[in-house]
Amino acid sequence: MCRCKNIEIGSYDNQTGLYIPKEGHILSQYIDIRNKEGLNMERVIFIDTCLIQEVVELWQLWIKTTWCCCGHNKIEAYIWVTDEFIPKMKEIWYLVQYNNCNPQDQDSFIPNTKL
Repeated sequence: MCRCKNIEIGSYDNQTGLYIPKEGHILSQYIDIRNKEGLNMERVIFIDTCLIQEVVELWQLWIKTTWCCCGHNKIEAYIWVTDEFIPKMKEIWYLVQYNNCNPQDQDSFIPNTKL
């Protein structure tokens, strides 16, 4: 359970910004590609504070995360990855968080810090 108190889903409260360097980081390459597609992604990514260590550890394994949420004690926590990293997440013992709306979708995982 996270330490969030009175944090609404979708708010940016209790988040910390992490700077993604321009070179030498897998997310930097992803941001560059998305910016060429016209999305204008920033080099600072905001993450729920209680998930930062785990997300950074995934980045150090060169796993691309796309979204995450600690759940703020209101919903289940999750970490989403790009499709190419689904097998790697399963290989390192992450459990898929199944989506009732789309049962075939397997890109959402339960954070290990939340088990």
